[in-house]
Amino acid sequence: ATAANLANRYLAFACLERLDQCAQPWQRPVAQPDQRRLLAETVLRSVRELNKPGVPPQEKVHFKAQVRLVPAGVPQPDPIPLPALAESAARVGMADIYRVYFHGPAYQVLDWVQVDGDRAIGQMAADLPPNTRPGDAASLMAPRLVELCFQTAGIWEARQKQVLALPWQIGAVTTYRQPAAANGQRLYALVEAVNGEDGDTRFNAQVVDESGAVYVDLRGYRTVALPGTVAL
Repeated sequence: ATAANLANRYLAFACLERLDQCAQPWQRPVAQPDQRRLLAETVLRSVRELNKPGVPPQEKVHFKAQVRLVPAGVPQPDPIPLPALAESAARVGMADIYRVYFHGPAYQVLDWVQVDGDRAIGQMAADLPPNTRPGDAASLMAPRLVELCFQTAGIWEARQKQVLALPWQIGAVTTYRQPAAANGQRLYALVEAVNGEDGDTRFNAQVVDESGAVYVDLRGYRTVALPGTVAL
């Protein structure tokens, strides 16, 4: 997203769309000149030298996505109040979460998660160590807020389906604010599980602060389950 935004200084980042780990490329988008929008096709790939005579370098595609740029950015969404979950909603604490998750300290972003039916709320941990070097590096996507949505959805799956799942696809994600804008308020991921026409579960999520201001909006997030089961 950052690279695509730097390529055109007259357009502002709107959202990241159709992010996928599969090898098949997305169909090339149709230009929309009348709307002054730009869709940048992005690919994250790596090249590995195998150091074996006659063996060519090995290239691997990790992700493909489209970055949508618009002239004046995107309008701020209306505030979303924190929903009230049932008193019986199960709460999973940090110690249990990172007993099954494998993240290092900078991405142990969850303080706790409450699961209630098809919904989950995850409170973001406070006083996290820097996740970049230098620690004050600027960001467009607020990766730890997106990760907050991922991990909250993952705990929902662990509680409701007894599986540990990893990110696979994102329909679209937009970042409206960076974590520093919270000014001491706690941040929460509001996650809803939705069954698609193909029977697979998808997740929609928003990150909000205590006042309801929206920081991230994530749509159509899908996961792939690892073998085995987990218990939380």
